[in-house]
Amino acid sequence: MDESSKIIWRGMVDTHPEFIDAALKRFHGQLAKVGLETGPFTPHLFRSLAALDHPMVCIDAHRAADAIKSRRIPLMSASVAALLESLASIESQIARLDDELDRLARRNEVAWRLMSVPGVGRVTALAFIAAIENADRFHRTRDIGAYFGLTERHYQSADTDIRMGISKRGDAMARHYLYETANVLLTTVKKSFALRKWGIRLMKKVGPKSARVAVARKLAVLLGRIWKDGSHFEANAMA
Repeated sequence: MDESSKIIWRGMVDTHPEFIDAALKRFHGQLAKVGLETGPFTPHLFRSLAALDHPMVCIDAHRAADAIKSRRIPLMSASVAALLESLASIESQIARLDDELDRLARRNEVAWRLMSVPGVGRVTALAFIAAIENADRFHRTRDIGAYFGLTERHYQSADTDIRMGISKRGDAMARHYLYETANVLLTTVKKSFALRKWGIRLMKKVGPKSARVAVARKLAVLLGRIWKDGSHFEANAMA
């Protein structure tokens, strides 16, 4: 949007710094501010995009919506003041929450071991731990993928077998982070290991969305295995 509030570009990209950066590069040197609404990925996206020299600001989604509804072009100073006040408050809250996540991850030995898997960060590790609670309750680690709703449903009759997508059972937040981590593993991680190579081959065969779901399912199993046996990730480990 330019200074007269005219929309000059609209589009959609995956929720990952690399893809957002690629979309913004076309406006290099022309951006006054890049607004980022509050959400589960805000701290990671904000830091990563700021490190790429984008002029980032964090916006409270609810306060921004209220201010935009009340505006008239040009923007009224009261709306601008409300947004600036909201920005300062949200940035302070994000910083505090970010520090708390760091402390939780540092104090949790299981989290550190899970984070040895390429692409798995503190949020995914902690969300996985919170959802599982006790890995020993799973007799078979391969059942963890089904626990998170990452297995396909089928409708079957005598001559019919229809795929109906994943079941989406279990903890939705942990499933979301596993899916996003699978995307990072397939698109950003450079280290070569069995799970990534398998996922890339599958992506060429069935497409990126189905491949991300399959990698997320195997990732859940791998994390459960690491948790149960007290090990760390090894690049040559079979996933």
